[in-house]
Amino acid sequence: MLGGTDIAQDPLGTSAGYVVMVDARPWRFSWDFKQCLGVAVTRDVVLTAGHCLHGMGYVRVRFVRKTNPLVFERIEARSFAIHPDGPTGEPYAPKPPRNLDGYRDIAVILLKKPSKVAAPITAVHMDFDPTAVPGVPTFYTFGTRRDQWLEIKEDIHFLTFDKVSRRDSAPYWFDARTMDGTAICVGDSGAPVVVSVTDDHAPDRTVRYLAGILTFSGGDRMVPNLGPHHFSSLIEKWGMNIPVCGNVLTFIDIPHHVDWINEKLKEMSPANPRVIPVLDGQGMGRGTHVPAE
Repeated sequence: MLGGTDIAQDPLGTSAGYVVMVDARPWRFSWDFKQCLGVAVTRDVVLTAGHCLHGMGYVRVRFVRKTNPLVFERIEARSFAIHPDGPTGEPYAPKPPRNLDGYRDIAVILLKKPSKVAAPITAVHMDFDPTAVPGVPTFYTFGTRRDQWLEIKEDIHFLTFDKVSRRDSAPYWFDARTMDGTAICVGDSGAPVVVSVTDDHAPDRTVRYLAGILTFSGGDRMVPNLGPHHFSSLIEKWGMNIPVCGNVLTFIDIPHHVDWINEKLKEMSPANPRVIPVLDGQGMGRGTHVPAE
């Protein structure tokens, strides 16, 4: 992520409880790996982008134990599932189809044990439409900070946006443009997209709900401004493999995938099936929370 704000400065102070880092490898001691983000929906269930786990056999999740500096709690995955209509092909370079209709880039992870520090987030209600939230909503998403040379740093940042558009050909896919000077980069996939709204039960209180999972970025390619020769400097450092950052983010919604997620969680643990928490009610902020485990 470029131009974001450290989660230690989150105005609600809650994001460190549900934003996680996902490390995936073909096998435990492999030198090859993918790093993405994810979101805790219970203390032992994490959602992320499907392409983050595609072709992988070993997954570990890092929960934020402390911010500034970050200290992590690390827990291995017991099992995970990628949506069958998700990524295919080369594990390290899966590309989404041009037409996203029918494409489901989402995955669910069941951990070996519950996190001791997680503060899981509740998903929006089943009829939620991110393009039709009353008032002027604020959406948040997250990413790992990149410095002026686009090197990944061990910091989690967030950025905000307020306008969301639906893909015409794919009703569960949405796009949003980031604020000026901010961008989503390779490696930020799997991060939660959350909506911040006023709590109907306490008008002076703001609450957040999980609306979707970040999958990829697009729009205008963004690079840090290092002066008149900044791009040539990046080419000198990275060659033709400059990390891609863009000012348009695309995310897949949660409501269309709750049934699949719960079905997979039941298959992973038949004796103790998990159910992800979903807001109960027809209007944003109405109803009650379904408690997370």
